[in-house]
Amino acid sequence: MASLRYGRAVSTSSEPVVSGVTVCGHRCHDAWVVVQFARVAVLGAGVAEEHLHRRAAIAGVAALTGTHADRIEQALPLYQGRHEYLVEIADGWRRAATEAALVSPDALTGRRITLKQFYGPDFDATTGILHERSTYELDNDFGQRGIVAALLYPPYGIKPDRAGYRDERELLIDVITDVICAPDITTPIWHWTGDWCRYFDAGNDWWGAAAWTLRVGPDEILTAAASSTD
Repeated sequence: MASLRYGRAVSTSSEPVVSGVTVCGHRCHDAWVVVQFARVAVLGAGVAEEHLHRRAAIAGVAALTGTHADRIEQALPLYQGRHEYLVEIADGWRRAATEAALVSPDALTGRRITLKQFYGPDFDATTGILHERSTYELDNDFGQRGIVAALLYPPYGIKPDRAGYRDERELLIDVITDVICAPDITTPIWHWTGDWCRYFDAGNDWWGAAAWTLRVGPDEILTAAASSTD
């Protein structure tokens, strides 16, 4: 069995070993994108691909939960000592990150999806065409809407220019090429419902919550997670 902690795991048997987590895609945050990304180094010779993705989802979301505490703590000097309540909030996110890391892989509900399902109806990976927003009816169901909808339609819209992009399409192409490593139809991809730890609470309140994992290297799986509200 693997003993998981924020950003690291130690294996005591033949279970998958998460040897490290690296949060990435920081430029997206500057553009007000709420999808977050973490690269998870996971080892497990002979272990089923789905089980590796479950472990990567848990470790990745735990690390992303911890980034909420990081951002609060980085801002504390701006409050010149009047920040007791912010310290409490940051501590709460630290506890939530620890709890997320200890979630059982069996607690996750998910399914393997195709590249087309991963992107959703708003983007054609074959032609590179970004379509007009196709529908508003399923906006909070990212299992149907795909990651492109989560990237481009957060609660208050995105601001590509704040991150140095000309427009939303340039931002999207940058994410596809540099963050998720241009997956193809052979790439193992899973979609996970956002209901198994506190990271997803805000999104379940209104906008939506979801997570995806996809293979980006022989021993590396990328976790993408989204959760936000107004």
